[in-house]
Amino acid sequence: MGNSSLDTFINDLNSAADGEKTSIGEILDAIGSRSFGPLLMALGLASASPIGAIPLATPIIVALTLIVAGQILVGCSHIWVPDRLCRQEMSSDKLSKTADYIQTFFNWISVLTSERLSWMLDPPMPRVAALVAILLALSMLPVILIPGGVLPASVALAFIGLGMTTRDGLILLVTQIAALVILAGTVSVLL
Repeated sequence: MGNSSLDTFINDLNSAADGEKTSIGEILDAIGSRSFGPLLMALGLASASPIGAIPLATPIIVALTLIVAGQILVGCSHIWVPDRLCRQEMSSDKLSKTADYIQTFFNWISVLTSERLSWMLDPPMPRVAALVAILLALSMLPVILIPGGVLPASVALAFIGLGMTTRDGLILLVTQIAALVILAGTVSVLL
């Protein structure tokens, strides 16, 4: 049983791949407001992975998270990127192959998710999730030097992105509650 939100996301991504080349702007127009979830999920996963151990990677991930979540917080309808980046193109064939790869991941994850507690995705709740994502990102900075210190916040950030991508309000609710515990734990470590 698939998650219809994930299926719609993949279909919209594939629909952007018309013609020989597809621009980043066309991709963002096709996926619209759903561009925030995958980006937050990717940033959280990057921070939780060995990439996060590369010097300066975590501060860069934090800065990108602040930009992405900040755009949700101020009410942007989809992620804003500079015009120069929007004009960058990739082959439509490569985009279709990427969509197929993402579909494989979504097929695996759709077993665990469904469109539940939809009120968690109605205004103003995405802004609450964005605020939690910002707090999680900021909580990573003081614990960068502690081995594994950023892992709890990174995983929570990835789950916020997952909840937004799959439109699963239950994941968002549980993650936001867990984020409060993570933030309290970070504060207690620092004191």
